[in-house]
Amino acid sequence: MHFIDFETAKVLKEIEPEFPSLAYYDKKGSFLRHSYQYNNYPDNYNEPNSYLFETEKEGYSAPTQEQVRTWLRNKGFNIEVVSCGGGNFKTFIDHLQYIGLRSPIVKDSYEKGLESAIFVVLEYIKRNGFGIRLIE
Repeated sequence: MHFIDFETAKVLKEIEPEFPSLAYYDKKGSFLRHSYQYNNYPDNYNEPNSYLFETEKEGYSAPTQEQVRTWLRNKGFNIEVVSCGGGNFKTFIDHLQYIGLRSPIVKDSYEKGLESAIFVVLEYIKRNGFGIRLIE
């Protein structure tokens, strides 16, 4: 289980401030997971939670990569990561040409490829909304 990184969490919050998660980043980027011993945790760390952040009143939900991937697929953006041999993974995004990519993303791990693709798609959505637009 891999959680999205801090920069991706910040972009996700701009697009979907109600994204539920049991992990979060504080404003400085420190990753924290909820402890199940307490019952008063929020589902959404994007909202201010004064009892969780003594000095920082703002947090960023940190869902898993697969949670965000599923959410994006439900919005019409399917991401596929496949092994291309030699320890490299190619990441394919539906409508690749429409979001400004001319070729697949290639990374040295599945998680890095998926994270990169999620970030690219979220940045596209941040700029253009959920509709697909041809980029010249």
